[in-house]
Amino acid sequence: MVTDYRIRAAGEREDESKYRRAGCGSDRVQVKTVPKRSPVMSAWPRCFVLSVTVVGLAVYATPAEGDPIVITGGSVGQFNGEDRPGFLFTGTDSSFQGIVPLSGSLCCMFNVGESVTLSRPLPIGTRIGEPTPEMVNGIQYQTVWVAGSVSFTATPFVAPPLDGTAAFFLTTPFTMQGQIAGWADSSLIGPPLFSVLLTGSGTAVVLGSTHEGEPNYIGQGVGFNFEAPAPTPEPASMALFGAGVVGVCLRRFWRRKARTS
Repeated sequence: MVTDYRIRAAGEREDESKYRRAGCGSDRVQVKTVPKRSPVMSAWPRCFVLSVTVVGLAVYATPAEGDPIVITGGSVGQFNGEDRPGFLFTGTDSSFQGIVPLSGSLCCMFNVGESVTLSRPLPIGTRIGEPTPEMVNGIQYQTVWVAGSVSFTATPFVAPPLDGTAAFFLTTPFTMQGQIAGWADSSLIGPPLFSVLLTGSGTAVVLGSTHEGEPNYIGQGVGFNFEAPAPTPEPASMALFGAGVVGVCLRRFWRRKARTS
């Protein structure tokens, strides 16, 4: 006997014996009946999983320990003729200040049509004999010597044609990653008072003079001005969104259940 299990939806008409002759001899085909899947029950698990996922992300979307401090204000730069320029970085409940221990020099030279990048690393520190007050995550330190570095990644741009003016001022977005630590004495020996990661973004600026002969642009300085990032959804907003998803799913569930009834 050859058995062929063929699925037939519930509710379809069958032979009373549930068997059908398949030809000669004793071969028969057995037809197996299975329940028909409800569209309500097939849609509800997917909706439930989506709701639980969204609410879970909202509940556990808390900052991890050691997350970088987001710098949303302040600036730093290098300018021709200005040695050891100062810097100021500010963020939520945090403020850092000091110097860039570099001598002033021409930042860059380029011609019309060339690709220009302002990306660069910068060391940061404290002027000799001049400790500064620093605030880290709401904790105030009155006398601190700092050391660290920041790295700026600026979006490259193409130098525009000359417009006849003697000076130029060009801008491009940037992102920054860095680290800063602070000590209670100038020797920077022993465990620091704090050591934190930094991140931020904003607008990079290069300024200088233009010339008809090459190089067309001679940069006298480059600066990085920090700005607050675009707002992102908070955990409370995500939880509210998750609750809305649950409500929509329940509404669809009961509607489909009512139709099938």
